Amino acid sequence: MLAIRVSGKDWKITTDAQSPRRTLARLPMEKGKWTDWVVQVKWSPEEDGFWTIWKDGAEVVRETGIVTDYPEEQGPYAKFGQYHSVDEKAARNVVYFDEYRVAGPGGSFEAVAPGGGAKKQGE
Repeated sequence: MLAIRVSGKDWKITTDAQSPRRTLARLPMEKGKWTDWVVQVKWSPEEDGFWTIWKDGAEVVRETGIVTDYPEEQGPYAKFGQYHSVDEKAARNVVYFDEYRVAGPGGSFEAVAPGGGAKKQGE
């Protein structure tokens, strides 16, 4: 439904909640540097969902009144990984994940944000 991908030298945030796939943001990626993401979502198969996404404390995506989930019994779930084969173009790929946090309906940016929850740009 919602993916933060690497595409070339960029982060690419996409959604498949409604066809066709949409790109929500394309942002420069810096290799060798930690990137902190905070995602706030109301998952809904109706047009009452929303998401706000912050990269390193700066808001980069905000959409409201949208479909964010397929109408299925399983509901949303998180997956992390490297979905890329190693080949002659990319002989080695290394990805690190750290401090995955989840807050319920009463959660806040501060409850899950890295670095003590301090917002940077776009507060």
